[in-house]
Amino acid sequence: MSIKKSLLAAALTAVAAFGVSAAAQEEKSKPQVLFTNVNIFDGKTDRLAEGMSVLVEGNLIKNVAKSDIEADENATVIDGGGRTLMPGLIDSHVHLTHMILEGGLTAWEAATWEEIGAITAAAAREFLKSGFTTVRDMGGMGGGFKRVIDQGDIVGPRIYPAGAYISQTSGHGDLRLSSQLRSANRIADATEQFSNVRFWHLADI
Repeated sequence: MSIKKSLLAAALTAVAAFGVSAAAQEEKSKPQVLFTNVNIFDGKTDRLAEGMSVLVEGNLIKNVAKSDIEADENATVIDGGGRTLMPGLIDSHVHLTHMILEGGLTAWEAATWEEIGAITAAAAREFLKSGFTTVRDMGGMGGGFKRVIDQGDIVGPRIYPAGAYISQTSGHGDLRLSSQLRSANRIADATEQFSNVRFWHLADI
């Protein structure tokens, strides 16, 4: 074998070894959570699987077994105490931006941007604490709040945002107060801005 071929073979071997090492390191770096002594409801059968253990690695369930499960020495171990462990719930129709604002549309119209953001964060946290790991926001929310949760800056469920309401004048998505009349050149009211409403006006139909 020539010197060039020997060097190339050595380089390829080193790269392959590095790739395997990096992959192993990445696999090892995923945090593990081991749930012990739990009853499992899987959503498919009408009976609980009792006395189970569940190993979660990163965001994936790695192992479910009746017997003890081996986990990394740094794994977080949670004794379920015989409680029931189940898949996360999904709510397919929410409006996180205005679900817990007291006072209805009048209060929403008077709210500031930071109040709306804080209220949305509180609603997202409550949904997750109630077992909802995924929600479909059906109007009012753009993609920004979803990105903040995905980045881990605040706690909340996975969000699939529908974006703006689409509504005709006086339709279900027309959230203006009766005192807020519309003209062709007026600036959108606060509620309309917060919820990204898109209107079809009667004059345009």
